[in-house]
Amino acid sequence: RKGRSPRGFALTGRMAIRATSQWSDFTSPQVVGLLPGADPARSAEHVVLMAHLDHIGLRKDAKPGEDRVYNGALDNAAGVATMIEAAHAFAASPQRTRRSLLFIAHTGEELGLLGADYWAAHPTVPIADVAAAVDLDMPVPLYQFRDVVAFGAPHNSVARTVAEAGVTMGITVSPDPMPEQSIFVRSDHYPLARRGIPAILLFTGYGNGGKPIWDQFFANRYHSVRDDLSQNILWDAAARYADAVPWDYLRSAAERHAVVAVVLDRVPPAAMDEVPAHLGQMMGQRGLGGSPLFAVPETQVDADGLLPDAAVRHGIRLSVWNM
Repeated sequence: RKGRSPRGFALTGRMAIRATSQWSDFTSPQVVGLLPGADPARSAEHVVLMAHLDHIGLRKDAKPGEDRVYNGALDNAAGVATMIEAAHAFAASPQRTRRSLLFIAHTGEELGLLGADYWAAHPTVPIADVAAAVDLDMPVPLYQFRDVVAFGAPHNSVARTVAEAGVTMGITVSPDPMPEQSIFVRSDHYPLARRGIPAILLFTGYGNGGKPIWDQFFANRYHSVRDDLSQNILWDAAARYADAVPWDYLRSAAERHAVVAVVLDRVPPAAMDEVPAHLGQMMGQRGLGGSPLFAVPETQVDADGLLPDAAVRHGIRLSVWNM
C-alpha cells in the first residue's frame, strides 16, 4: 500500500554463488594537462576538468560488411572535445584563474572507472590540493538544451556554485531525472568524490524536449555501433555546452572569493546602458562592486538567444562597463 513498506518473509531455499576473478596487466595512457594559476597563494590548489577517452572497442559478433566499430561519438568523444575546447579557451584568456587547472583525459572508464581510480590513487598533484572536479561524460547535443544536471551536487559543497554558473548563461540546473540509473557512481568523478573532493558530472538536462531524446539515445545508440556521426548532432548546442557550462563553473570554482564577471546574453540595444548599470547596483549591494559587466547586443544572438556559429568560432566584440 502507498506509504507503507513491504512486509518481509522468510526464504525457505538456499543459494550458492561462485565467482572467479582474473588479473591482467596492461598499459593504457592517460593525458594530463596543467594550466598554472596566477595567484602564488592559490596556485598550488587545483580544479580538475576530466573526460574519458575510451569506449568499448570492436563488436565481436558483427557479420561481414556490418559496422563493427563502437565509435563512441557522444560517449565520449563529445566530452573530450568539450574539455579540449574549454582548455583552449582558458589558455587563450587574458584573465588567468587564481587556482591551477588540470585537464585529464582518462582511460578505462568503460571497464569500471579504472583510469580515474588509478589517478585518484596515484595523482600527479597531492590529492589534498584538488579543490573541485568536473566530469564531462556523454553530453547529448541532439536538442537545444536549456538545463543541465549536475550529478553529485546534492552530495557536496558545489551545488550553489553550479547554480550560479548556470544563471549567467540562462541555463537552469535540474535535479537528477533518472535516479534509478545511479549515474552519480558510474563516471570518472566518483573516485574523487569517494576521497572527499567536491566532484560533479554534467549532463545536458531533460528540459525543452530532452527526455524523449535521451530515451531514444539510451534505447538505440548507447553502447552500440550507432553512437556515431550519423546522429543529428546540433553543433551550436554542442558549442553552447562547451563554451558556457564548463567555463563558467570552472572559473567560479577556481576563482572562489574572487571578483566575478557577469554576462548578459540577450540585452536589447536600447537597454545596453540601463541594464548593466542597474545590475551593477545590485552587485554592489552584494560586495561585488568591482566586477566588470559584459553585455552582448541582441542583434548578435538568434531567435533562441544563441550566439551564431561565426561568433562561437571567431569571438564577438563585447561592450564593457567597469563598475
